[in-house]
Amino acid sequence: MVNYVSAIVFVFLLGPGILVARALGGHPPYAAFALVVWVLLDLFVASAIRLAAEWERAVIFRLGKLSGVKGPGLFLVIPLVDWVRMIDTRVQAQEISRQQVITKDNVPVSIDGVLFFRVAEAALAVTRVQDFRFAVFQYARTSLRDVVGQMTLDELLSEREQIEATI
Repeated sequence: MVNYVSAIVFVFLLGPGILVARALGGHPPYAAFALVVWVLLDLFVASAIRLAAEWERAVIFRLGKLSGVKGPGLFLVIPLVDWVRMIDTRVQAQEISRQQVITKDNVPVSIDGVLFFRVAEAALAVTRVQDFRFAVFQYARTSLRDVVGQMTLDELLSEREQIEATI
């Protein structure tokens, strides 16, 4: 999601800076210096304001250490000190591509599927696993092959609900 709040704050605070620079118009070096300092401070303040949508959580790291989870809504960070990683907590779907699996009775079958998952703990998803999406996808593929490999072709064709429950 685009953080439009920071842009609004930047534009809103830029107005008084321009007025101050105009008031110092008789002294161009002072006016230019004041305007540059004002814009830098304005950028600092505007970049401190962040926005997380209802479905997002912001995992905040302060100097490399987990500081907490914020969101949804507005929150403040310390620019150049805090690093923010946004995590989508909605249900996500990922296709498991077609692959060959050999059943218990040595019959090769092609299977594919769809994986649905949702991040429940944003901080754990970021700090405990290097790439949680890849890890979940690989685990689902492995589980699918494992379950199908333990069934005969007849069981595979007739017991879809049991396969789903087992996986």
